[in-house]
Amino acid sequence: MNVWKVSTIILGAGLIASIGTQVALAQPNPGECRNQPNMATALVALRSARLWLERAEHNKDGWRFRAIQAVDTALLETNTGCAAAAGP
Repeated sequence: MNVWKVSTIILGAGLIASIGTQVALAQPNPGECRNQPNMATALVALRSARLWLERAEHNKDGWRFRAIQAVDTALLETNTGCAAAAGP
């Protein structure tokens, strides 16, 4: 077997494991957005986006930092919307 094939398989498996870990960490907490699957999915996507932004290199003249702030605001607003829909 060619050494490049082995390294490609190992790197591919590592990438899949890394993405799986990120998705698992981005799952909503129990009780968040109950009976609101679209809002819960949005929370997962926003948390994933924030993880990728944190891993990005350099600040890109402040744009990376602003993007993280925007995602934080979106997370807050989404959680607030879920709480409002859940009622008192």
